[in-house]
Amino acid sequence: MNELYRLEIDDLAFGGEGVGRIENMVCFVPFTAPGDVVQVEITQHKKKFLRGKVVSFDTRSPKRVEAPCPYFGDCGGCQWQHIDYSQQLESKRAHLQHVLHKSAKIDYPVPPAIPSPKTYNYRRTAQLKVNAAGEVGFFREHSNTVVPIDQCLVMEPALNGVIPRIKEKLAGLQEKDSPQLPLEVEIASEDGQSAAFHFIYKGRHSTQSFLQANREVNTHLQEFILRHVRERVQTGQTVLDLFCGDGNLSLPLAELGVKVIGYDISRPAIKKARRAAEKLSASGPNDHLGETKVGTASSYSFHKAPFQEIIQTITELAPQTQVAIFDPPRQGLDGKAESMAALGIPLVLYVSCNPGVLARDLASFMHAGYEIAELQPMDMFPHTYHLETAVALTLGETHK
Repeated sequence: MNELYRLEIDDLAFGGEGVGRIENMVCFVPFTAPGDVVQVEITQHKKKFLRGKVVSFDTRSPKRVEAPCPYFGDCGGCQWQHIDYSQQLESKRAHLQHVLHKSAKIDYPVPPAIPSPKTYNYRRTAQLKVNAAGEVGFFREHSNTVVPIDQCLVMEPALNGVIPRIKEKLAGLQEKDSPQLPLEVEIASEDGQSAAFHFIYKGRHSTQSFLQANREVNTHLQEFILRHVRERVQTGQTVLDLFCGDGNLSLPLAELGVKVIGYDISRPAIKKARRAAEKLSASGPNDHLGETKVGTASSYSFHKAPFQEIIQTITELAPQTQVAIFDPPRQGLDGKAESMAALGIPLVLYVSCNPGVLARDLASFMHAGYEIAELQPMDMFPHTYHLETAVALTLGETHK
């Protein structure tokens, strides 16, 4: 048997593993919690860190809870079901604070993350994986091995309800010896009552528009955007919605009477945004928002175009633009944050799902004279290490 080391876990890493130190070397250990004291076997020895696995517990942390999912520890979908939810929230907040300071020298005091109203049955979208045997599930952590499942406790009941139909469809494909066995199955529920699924075959891309996975936390995100635009923008002024998707963040601005111009690379998302905008125009903004007060409908135009191809267009629109909403994919603005900051748009609303990328892009905006008016983490994905963060940036007085 390999040598064992006694290790006290004092933190959680971005990626989900517990963190401790062995002879001044950082050691990452999955499925541990702050306060655990464990005997670990080293499974990976790198120049700057170690990775280990738990052989036994000397002390179990009071922050540990019993994970309810029978697949937890095998399935790679969740990393933190064994950790008390309040500890999950604090670990995410602390990690964001650490990354902002270490990577960008930003010392803005990060507030507690807005918790998810539901910690289970909250996901309205998912991508299931399919193996050669036609079994459906999620990948094991750090592998391409499918862990077959019958249900997922973090998915909404509507999504779990279609898993038997997916398995029936896959069985039919197996009987035909289909050469195009699907590698993934996308499931989504618009209304929380029913769900649709479709297969993504090898070499093909999703034909579905992006949906924020947690509908309740998405509402907090929309309210953040609406509040800052309402406070700083007047009727008729221009809002640029970049990476707009289906208009998730800008359609709720309808009551304000602003001019919204949105861009996204996804054709299905743009079609969906246009349909929603047409419906808003026909019904009135307050029907969409469920409000009783009278508002002036915003003007919407949504366009399919990748971000890299519209930089010149954005530059031309910038002088007449009061707000830019950025909700980029995980790679953020991908080297374009500095040029976007240089445009001097008075209010920038930035939404990120990656703390490290957020810190990098925020540094570019702050170097250009922007200040953080508000920064708010939101727990879009309980029981995972992922964190959504919304930031409102305004230009300092000397740069206006």
